[in-house]
Amino acid sequence: MNPTGGFRAARRVLLPALALAPAVLPARPLPAFQRPGVNIALEAPAAVHPAPNLRSCRDPFDVLQLTEGDEAREADGVFWEDIRSVGWSFASWIRVRLDLGAPRPIMGFSFRSAAGRDEVAWPDAIHLFVSDDGERWWYHGDGLAACLAQNGPPPDDGYAVHRFWTDRLRLHGRHLVFLVIPGGYHTVCDEIEVCRGPEALFHEPRPGRPVKGLDRAVSAFWQKTSLDRQWTALAGQVAVLPELPRRAVTPVLEAARVEFGELPGSAPAERVTVPYGEAHRRLFRAQAALWQARGLPEFSAWAIDRWHPFKVTDPPPAPPPSAAVEVRLLDGEVRGAAFAAANAGPHDRKVTLRLRGLPGGPHPRWLTVHEVAWTPARYAGVVAAALPEAAKNDHGWRIDIPLGMTRQVWFTIDSGPLDPGRHHGTAVLCDEGEVLAEVPLTIEVSEVAMPDEPRLLVGGWDYTDGPIRDITPDNLEATARFLARHGVNVPWATGKTMPFGEHDETGRMTAPPDTTRFATWLNRWPDARYFAVAGPVRGKVTSDREKRRVAEWITFWTAWLSERGVHPSRLMLLLVDENRTREQDARIIRTARAIKAAAPEVHIFIDPLWPEPDDIHPEVLDLADILSPNRVNWIEQRHAYEQVYLPEKRKPGKQLAFYSCSGAVREMDPYSYHLLQAWEAFRYGGTISQFWSFADCGGGWSWNEHAIPGRSYTPQFLGPEGCVTSKHMEAIREGRYDFELLSLLRDAVETGRGDPATLDTARKLLADGPARVLDAPGCRLTLWFTPKDRSQAEAVRREAIQLLEQLQ
Repeated sequence: MNPTGGFRAARRVLLPALALAPAVLPARPLPAFQRPGVNIALEAPAAVHPAPNLRSCRDPFDVLQLTEGDEAREADGVFWEDIRSVGWSFASWIRVRLDLGAPRPIMGFSFRSAAGRDEVAWPDAIHLFVSDDGERWWYHGDGLAACLAQNGPPPDDGYAVHRFWTDRLRLHGRHLVFLVIPGGYHTVCDEIEVCRGPEALFHEPRPGRPVKGLDRAVSAFWQKTSLDRQWTALAGQVAVLPELPRRAVTPVLEAARVEFGELPGSAPAERVTVPYGEAHRRLFRAQAALWQARGLPEFSAWAIDRWHPFKVTDPPPAPPPSAAVEVRLLDGEVRGAAFAAANAGPHDRKVTLRLRGLPGGPHPRWLTVHEVAWTPARYAGVVAAALPEAAKNDHGWRIDIPLGMTRQVWFTIDSGPLDPGRHHGTAVLCDEGEVLAEVPLTIEVSEVAMPDEPRLLVGGWDYTDGPIRDITPDNLEATARFLARHGVNVPWATGKTMPFGEHDETGRMTAPPDTTRFATWLNRWPDARYFAVAGPVRGKVTSDREKRRVAEWITFWTAWLSERGVHPSRLMLLLVDENRTREQDARIIRTARAIKAAAPEVHIFIDPLWPEPDDIHPEVLDLADILSPNRVNWIEQRHAYEQVYLPEKRKPGKQLAFYSCSGAVREMDPYSYHLLQAWEAFRYGGTISQFWSFADCGGGWSWNEHAIPGRSYTPQFLGPEGCVTSKHMEAIREGRYDFELLSLLRDAVETGRGDPATLDTARKLLADGPARVLDAPGCRLTLWFTPKDRSQAEAVRREAIQLLEQLQ
């Protein structure tokens, strides 16, 4: 029995209604393809993850179309506007699993695709996995590489349709998985064929060892890819050693090569950290042997630039620089500091970190110690970004440092419980009574106090009215508490939080909407400054009925909020996300007019993405209260954006906000992308800083990016139970404090009280300091692994503290 037959029949009936109008661009002629064997995948059941989502060709039968033998028609238009094609947008990877019904000999496959315009690109790789029983999986390499070796690449410019194919595979199995790695924003395919090979292929040995479970097999593949990259980097370092130490280290490095199947892989919800099992520890032992051959000490510790993008293969500096850590902060401020420790031998170490000479006992209230975790990052390899709290013991904290690894230790210092003044002590690292290193730690707390509520507002489309995206019933409450602790005070909700109720044919409200969802969300955020709602109004709002309907809807909600002590000006509405067309601007204008006529205090928020900033309709700028350009676009077109959004260009009363929406987040620099957005806001008189998104992990969890089908944007490490902070999240919080420090200095200057020379110096710092920071070499680049001067924010900050102390 074929359970999909009924769907195929229904599809043939519905296809004419589903088909889209063809585009006008003709396709290049497709070279003749002679199928090398019987297509044993014809009408084979398929499972696809993530689900196809390219709008131009999405339909209910996408999964069936990959193996039904009906190719897309591209003669009169682009391939992906034909409903027979299947497409994905913004996927990190695409997994297609075929069930061939029984174990089959496989000598080849074909993958028919198109690319060349509309940001549709050819795949970068098509990795193959095979199984007989659906439980034990073998990896068989990159099938795309075999296609290119046999038949050459597709055209490299302009629109084209191309069939990737090969008949030189030597596989056998019932279940075949294609792990497609997209080469751009969008990927399309209309047909996958599998060619039956000779029966002799059943006797072909399979490579390596199998991994149990498909998720674990794919994860093991990514882990092996990461280890291969690490092995190659180490081999390059070994190659430049003098002959004798090179000959000593080379056998250790060769013994550390890893086969697929030696790594454990992981399930999507597991917390994955480096090292990946015993096979990976072998590689770190080879790294330790390399360090020993270079004459590095068995254990070393040194202070670091905590925003610097360390690589897991970076050797300890020789000789190690000073380990002294110094932190200067205002009273009531939270700020981080860090050092690194490297273990070159002779064994794994479980180090105890204890404090000496500092107030508060072995576990003071003012200090949180984090053992920085190395985690997989889909686009950046392995990164040191997660900041889980270190385990406590009777004397302090335990820090695990495997042989051959560098471990960063992060201090989060809350100056509130400390007395103003200079506190000096030592962080001592011990292993079974042996002192391995001492890290001098100096904390200087100013007499000047940070206000309880810094004035820069922070948000990130958290959608904690949910659950939605990767906010679930299990992690929702914990995520909201975490974000509030880290200074988030502009929570976001979906439009479902502000339903319309019932209205008659004139638009008059006849029954009020359900307020349960909004009430729960409101109670979840007692300290919010704004309550932001995205997309609450559907439709074009052109008729008198629709205008009245919107007016009565917003009147109801503002009255409801007022009854609960929330002024209507604290309600912020995003009517159209990232408007960039005339029609979108018109929708904003029509809807905002209706809202403002009934409730002028409600704030309208816009985040325009017009390619040319001044192309936005002027009335959109007039009706909006909060103007939020994309900061990354602003950096790229600074002059053009300044002509629209500078304080002297904005009308009185308009607030400037910045938001960023680039990713994946572990590729982004916590310094230039996250922290410096607050400096950008101060430079231009902004009031709000926001990031997409505290809720979007790309369909998985931050701890296991290899299992995420989309891009992960959450600066915090979001997991099934809640959040763990990260360098990116701490950068957002510290940027908010930096903004407040500069604002306090500006307040002091505006009073005009103090030494005239000090006032002049402070005015110059306020005028020039943000530019020194934002325009420092490399700081317009937001990727983490690009070189840049990350020193200027701290330098300007220290100057600001000194001037503020002198003026107060």
